[in-house]
Amino acid sequence: MADKPKEENESTRSRDTSREAEVRSELVGLEVALTKFSRSFEASAHRWEMLVYPAMLVFFIMATSGFYLIYSLTVDMHTLANHVDPQMAENLDTMSTHIEHLSGNIHDMTGRIAHMSDSIDHINMSIGTMNVTMGDISYKMDPLLENIADMNFSMRQMTTATGIMSRDMSNMNYNIGKPMSIFPW
Repeated sequence: MADKPKEENESTRSRDTSREAEVRSELVGLEVALTKFSRSFEASAHRWEMLVYPAMLVFFIMATSGFYLIYSLTVDMHTLANHVDPQMAENLDTMSTHIEHLSGNIHDMTGRIAHMSDSIDHINMSIGTMNVTMGDISYKMDPLLENIADMNFSMRQMTTATGIMSRDMSNMNYNIGKPMSIFPW
């Protein structure tokens, strides 16, 4: 029986040794895999470093320039606001007051225009009445115009008759004047 434990011991040892060899070979395989992974990770990290670091630099430059542009814009707007009109609030108050006065004046003008419209309506009615009256006058003037036409005709006849009388008087003067020339007057 003493041989048995020895054999068992040896078989256990050989098992342990084969197990240790197996573990060692697995560890070596794991070490090789981890080495490959580490190299692959380093290569990948190097590629990412080649991409990320320049991108971070570009982002930093763009962020800095963006901040500078916004700062410059606010400074320029402040300067512009100060130079455009330093008393802008006072001027806007004055303008508001003037606009209120303008609104009141426009309201007054609206009332006056309404009054003018009423006056024009009255004038239109008066002109309508005058039209009727002028029509009546025109109707009543027709006989007067006829009488004036008759008077005009009579005046022509009188002018003609006066002309004839003047000629006759001239002839008579000629005829009477020769015989009367013997009298000294």
